[in-house]
Amino acid sequence: MSAPDIAQTPPKWAAFRTVAESLGVSAVHAIPMRLRNAEDLARQLQRALDSRIVIEQAKGVVSRLLECSVEHAFSLLRSSARRNTLPLRTVAARIVDRSVTPTTLLAEWQGR
Repeated sequence: MSAPDIAQTPPKWAAFRTVAESLGVSAVHAIPMRLRNAEDLARQLQRALDSRIVIEQAKGVVSRLLECSVEHAFSLLRSSARRNTLPLRTVAARIVDRSVTPTTLLAEWQGR
């Protein structure tokens, strides 16, 4: 959609035009997003939820074993992920499955 002058948009855009003008918008240029298949979206959302769960679990493990705040535990996880060019979810999963220890994260962080 391209509307160099929003005041000239067709009647079907009246509600949009009213809101846009109230926000000070005078022109619009947009590319429509393709709607995703509902199954693809459901899979993507489930993966995000699963990732969030394992990250929260890892934060708890690190926080408890290193006796640090949850915020610091998250910083350690994030630093390790960046340093090793791994997804945060992967580092978190390794903490949860005990293939990496929280002390390893701390040593990496201290060695920056």
